[in-house]
Amino acid sequence: MVKRVLNILLAVLVLALAAQVAYAERPRSSPSSDIPLAASGVVQLDLDDATGKVVRVRMLQSTGYRVLDQATMRVYSKKQFKPHTRSPLNVPVRFSVRRNGP
Repeated sequence: MVKRVLNILLAVLVLALAAQVAYAERPRSSPSSDIPLAASGVVQLDLDDATGKVVRVRMLQSTGYRVLDQATMRVYSKKQFKPHTRSPLNVPVRFSVRRNGP
């Protein structure tokens, strides 16, 4: 279940990052155009002990991209975990997109 949630989150956030990169101005010449673009951060979830519902989400460490932080918080705010899951729950997030070509 957690793996599925993380895969969905990754897909949403990669699309958001790709959209942001598509509109970013590219350098005129970049000898390192195949260097991966990466972002990572940590999201903290406060859970209701009885239900496992997420009651508060915040970024402990930003990814450096507002759109990724917002998407991360939006996705995790809708999730529910097993009752009595340890709270707060700190979840590391990492995203990377590789640009191909010049």
